[in-house]
Amino acid sequence: TERGIDVKGYFILGFPTETPAEIAATVLLVRDLWDRTDPLPGRFRASAFEYRPYPGTPDWHRLLAIGRYTAGQLLDYSAVDL
Repeated sequence: TERGIDVKGYFILGFPTETPAEIAATVLLVRDLWDRTDPLPGRFRASAFEYRPYPGTPDWHRLLAIGRYTAGQLLDYSAVDL
């Protein structure tokens, strides 16, 4: 962004082994990047997404097997509690 180039960061939150502290650290990283780049000519933008395994993948089957989620919950792309 020092040269006026816009930068976009994509962040995925809620991996099965990710802790609340790790999610908080990612949020702090994004805020730090905003603060550092705000006075510069380029622009930093961020998008955050929740982790969702694709149906039929090993993570999909593992999360169903341990009872963490139902198939309906994994297919419901509305708000989730990370």
